[in-house]
Amino acid sequence: MPESAERNLLLAVMAQAIADEQSDAENQKRTPDFRRGFFVNGLKSYCAAAGVGHNYLIEQLERAVAFEEAA
Repeated sequence: MPESAERNLLLAVMAQAIADEQSDAENQKRTPDFRRGFFVNGLKSYCAAAGVGHNYLIEQLERAVAFEEAA
């Protein structure tokens, strides 16, 4: 999908979902889980619509979490 207001909105929604999961996980004293809830189907659909690789995004999120936990 080329750069557009619609794509930017999808990316903003995805970014907010990621931030919300991180915040919820911190509040609940758990590791963020990007393989449940919205991240299973919702995010996959948003990624497809925005032209973002879902599996790649999940892998990068998990790498970031692992890096943060190791620090």
